[in-house]
Amino acid sequence: MATPIHQRYCVLTGGSAGLGLATALELARRGMHVTGVCRNLAGAKQLLKHAVEEGVGDRVVAEIADLSRISQVRSLALRLRRRMHRLDILINNAGVVMPEPTLTCEGVETTFAVNYLSHFLLSHELLDLLCSGPARVINIVDDRHREPILPLHACQSPEGYDWARAYNRAMFAKTAFSLELARRLTGDGVTVHALHPGTVKTELFRRLGPLERGKMQLTGIPPRLAAAHVVAMAVNERFAGVTGEYYRRGSPAEPAALATRREAVQHLWELSERLCAPPERSAAQPLQTAAYG
Repeated sequence: MATPIHQRYCVLTGGSAGLGLATALELARRGMHVTGVCRNLAGAKQLLKHAVEEGVGDRVVAEIADLSRISQVRSLALRLRRRMHRLDILINNAGVVMPEPTLTCEGVETTFAVNYLSHFLLSHELLDLLCSGPARVINIVDDRHREPILPLHACQSPEGYDWARAYNRAMFAKTAFSLELARRLTGDGVTVHALHPGTVKTELFRRLGPLERGKMQLTGIPPRLAAAHVVAMAVNERFAGVTGEYYRRGSPAEPAALATRREAVQHLWELSERLCAPPERSAAQPLQTAAYG
């Protein structure tokens, strides 16, 4: 029997604005307990303010973590494991698009680090909570993962940087990771979904020029409409037994062929493990996921 929604717990990244905020509030309205991960204190205050105004302040908690920093992702996961006894829904939503090449303090291109690598690591760090019962991982991706990308190792260099290709590369990585994680967790009671909710009117592209921002505003849909697809995937029982699928606005679709190619996925996985490995751990030692293979 499915766990009643008022007894379910959700962790959602990028919870202070846009799609993440709309999703967090709607899940809380339906009775779910939601932890929204925000980049800073201002974002956390914004999430909690909206939750109180919507009358769901008792069901929303804010956590602060800069997802561009691997060390902060690990600290976030540790706090969550100490505070929570189970996790029913993990929604990896946070994102950023950098117009100029920037590397994080750990030497990873920022767009790749925030949109993909942080979620690769967070998913692994929370596997014990997820595997304690039937659970779902929902990775918010983009159809742009089909478009041209630079070689994956370009995520460690600012040379030849192009914001669109950097974003496409991160979306490809997140999509391929979703499908592979689903395969590795088969039989563990955790389903993994990759969802493109449509082009959303959010602040994701706020750092770009006026032409790009204007285009997004013209073609995008309001966050609350896009959030409906995420919420449905989180609560609808028709998704309970489905895993390893790619969805476009809630309907099944085909991902890019490269995202299912074994050699490419294996290369991505090994690269991700190496980039996430703590300094004291040998690059040859895999993350926790290997135990779930």
